[in-house]
Amino acid sequence: MKIKRLALDVELTNRCNALCNFCPRDKTPEQGFMSEPVFRQAVQRAAEEGLSVMLTGQGESLIHPRFEQCVGYLAGQRVSFALTTNAALLTPEKSAFLLEAGISRITFSISDLDEDYEEVYNLDYSTMRRHVEAFMAQNAALTAEKRSEVWISIVEHDINRDKIPAMRAYWEAQGVTGVYVFRQITRGGACETGHYFLRSEAHRAEAEALMAAKGVSTLCNLAFVAPFVGWNGQYYICCSDYEKVAPLGSVFDYSLDELDRIKLQSIYQGNPACLKCNYDPVNVVREAMFEVENGEAPKARIANRLGVLKQQQAEHPDLYGVIDWRADYEASLPVPSSPLIAVQK
Repeated sequence: MKIKRLALDVELTNRCNALCNFCPRDKTPEQGFMSEPVFRQAVQRAAEEGLSVMLTGQGESLIHPRFEQCVGYLAGQRVSFALTTNAALLTPEKSAFLLEAGISRITFSISDLDEDYEEVYNLDYSTMRRHVEAFMAQNAALTAEKRSEVWISIVEHDINRDKIPAMRAYWEAQGVTGVYVFRQITRGGACETGHYFLRSEAHRAEAEALMAAKGVSTLCNLAFVAPFVGWNGQYYICCSDYEKVAPLGSVFDYSLDELDRIKLQSIYQGNPACLKCNYDPVNVVREAMFEVENGEAPKARIANRLGVLKQQQAEHPDLYGVIDWRADYEASLPVPSSPLIAVQK
């Protein structure tokens, strides 16, 4: 299958200067910085498919001691790139450098405002605001074809849930390109989010049977449309494998196209990050079933979740041409040779 991908997610580091209360930083495994050879090979993998590079991962890219050299290499290779940052380290000088290098998109991870921001991020709010304003001012001064898109990423959590409409309105009034709002991610089970499915294996078979009947695939698209390379050079199912429990192979050994088959095998065998992820389609339906079972939602919640999944999957016909992907995968496996039978004469 030839998949329409969004970009290659490259993790320069899994270290971070923030201590977000919705990010289990203490469960991050060995921390480090991506080496120059690994970074260049990752960029090559992106270039092979004509993809942009997203400098995102699980940490703050600006911490990397060779951040500017990495960006300079991307610019020199004419590979489009984007950055996600909390902006605390994004000085006006760094903003000018990024814009000169041709950054196509910057996403500011800002899930709160004022004192709540400082409580959640353990960073200074006024510093962040100055840096965002400086970037936007420099960006606005460029000609239209040289401007970067500016997005705000908001993670919905317990403190900000009721304030999201106000936050969205605030940032839109500042002239950003747009605002993304994401549900809090379980991060492959590393983060305790209160989801029922994390505490019980119930409803799995029921959910899969219902999905099959409604023509909804159990396959998650994130593993394929946004491939992820960890700072250590290993591919993972996606950035939700926060604890890096299931490496899938080196960026030196496999192309992104070759990796698709490896990912299918990993999911087929039960990738541990997928089994504990709230973005996994089966877990989305299972959670709705738990909510109905516990009297927290009407039965229509299940049908609603199925409808949303089906609509999302319709946007990726290249990936969801076969709904029963497991049967398709099994059919493609080599047939084991028959064992030799010893015949006594």
